[in-house]
Amino acid sequence: MLEIHELPMSLGKVSKAIRRHTDTCCKKYGVTAYQYVLLCLLAEDDGVTQQVLVERAYSDPNTIRAMLVLLEKKGMVKRDPNISDVRRRHVVLTKKGRKTYEKAFNDIEPVSKHIYKALSDKELKNILKILDRILTSMDELNLQDNADQKDNIHKRKK
Repeated sequence: MLEIHELPMSLGKVSKAIRRHTDTCCKKYGVTAYQYVLLCLLAEDDGVTQQVLVERAYSDPNTIRAMLVLLEKKGMVKRDPNISDVRRRHVVLTKKGRKTYEKAFNDIEPVSKHIYKALSDKELKNILKILDRILTSMDELNLQDNADQKDNIHKRKK
């Protein structure tokens, strides 16, 4: 029988190993692995709002905003206000940002291919399905935690 901590520990190890290698590849282009994720998301769908990036990067608004401010200072992204809602900003890659993404992608792509070579198509599809189920389960747990926190705050105010 598996120990209760084995799955989270294994997922953490894999995530850290991938991030460590991605950070190494990205460092020479002046970005971190996390910033590279934003460049990837924008390369796929340029001009989305910061909120969309929050959701797709599975992060929080403050972290995404901080990374975007840094990327903007480096001239890699531009944040344009939404004409109909000034609180929202659309984020676009600049030429420098797209070039940085392409260079880093060329260094990182072989790593992805190396990982994929270790798995059959069927195994890869199964792993992705399982990871999606784990993520859904964690989202449900987080929603419950948030509801419990709000309930506790409400009780303290009484």
